[in-house]
Amino acid sequence: MRLILALLTLLSALPALAGSPRFVDYVYIEANEGGSSGGHTAMRFGDETYHFQHEYLGLLRLHRDDWQHFRDGYGVLENRTMHVSRVAVSDATYEELRRRFNERYLIERRLFEHRDALHDDRALLELLLARRRGDPTGTMRLRGAGFFLPEEGSAACDAIVALRRLVQETYGADAVRQRMDVLRQELTRLPLPAPGTADTEIPADGYPRFGYPFSRRYRDLATALAALDALDRALPLRREARWSSTSAELRLGSEERRALAGFADRLTGELTRLLESDRPDWGFAFLIGMARLAALRESGATGRLVLLDAFPPEPEVVPRSYIRRHPDGMTSLLDDARDAFGHARARLRARDEIDEEDVAALEAAGNRLLEFRAAAAGDHDLRVSASPLVPSREASWSDLVVPDATEDDLAQSLAQVSSAERRFVDRLEQR
Repeated sequence: MRLILALLTLLSALPALAGSPRFVDYVYIEANEGGSSGGHTAMRFGDETYHFQHEYLGLLRLHRDDWQHFRDGYGVLENRTMHVSRVAVSDATYEELRRRFNERYLIERRLFEHRDALHDDRALLELLLARRRGDPTGTMRLRGAGFFLPEEGSAACDAIVALRRLVQETYGADAVRQRMDVLRQELTRLPLPAPGTADTEIPADGYPRFGYPFSRRYRDLATALAALDALDRALPLRREARWSSTSAELRLGSEERRALAGFADRLTGELTRLLESDRPDWGFAFLIGMARLAALRESGATGRLVLLDAFPPEPEVVPRSYIRRHPDGMTSLLDDARDAFGHARARLRARDEIDEEDVAALEAAGNRLLEFRAAAAGDHDLRVSASPLVPSREASWSDLVVPDATEDDLAQSLAQVSSAERRFVDRLEQR
């Protein structure tokens, strides 16, 4: 909040501008009856909106939303009055203010990511120590695996069967299982974390840099293992992990079907090459690619668009009781979502070959439209997300590999990580 007040002071001291100025908007949102205990403030730079929110343990954190989501969330869904004070500034001042807010946002995001990484390190070590002591019940959550797991016991997916065949033709009949064995060996050899001073200190200035967390490395390897397991067994998409509808709005024209089929063909080749990638998170990309491939092939076969559920695992939620009390707001949001979906579909007909950006735009616009429609019909609470919609559905994974370490080694590493987490959180609270 001090950042906003300081910059407002700076804005009020600026001299009058000649020519065509740029504008910075100071936004004040009135309190909502029965909801927030007070008002809310934000700074807007074009489509970017910065505002502070309270986090766990009372921490105040800077958030960045796109303007449409911010306006829809506070002004439409929450029906709160918004006041905008527009201040004219020079180009140089506009860019400096925007840079300062963006820099603060990126630094805070990195610090909170490291806090979460230390927490995840501790949770994973607790799980692995329990496994070493003979408890087989623990699981970890893997992003992307929820499109295929837990398996539903239905027939193999034809699209994944075809992908598996191409992989075997390219790398050998046993390539998938051999790669799975290699991943298990990497997990066995994974060194335990031993955090030092650099892991708990917050730099006074500049962008903070931390290492590749133990939990992220373990999760990346486990996600790759889950991806290869889904490929090896040609698991079908879970019904609840995708949108399918008989609505006429999802019926595909011949041009759209050709565009999606062509992209699916190229995606099959890209997924085959991805198996040789050196990127540590290739398993997540492979899971999402396989899920999209299955949805695209089903779209082509049925003539109706099938979309992955792209909402995050823990989205913001607007209760259905609130939706029922504000039908006009939902009508406005539905109209906007329908227009955005139409624009995204038009991209399928505008180019000879569509790319991943076109498919992602169609996926995101379709998800918002179908979610608004389901909420307006009273089917469920409304899910919303300030971040871009990227498929990431999670699932529990129980095939855990304990690194080659003794029980004492695991316990010592857990104690070190727990101590580092406490020190870092203390410093974050004092910042």
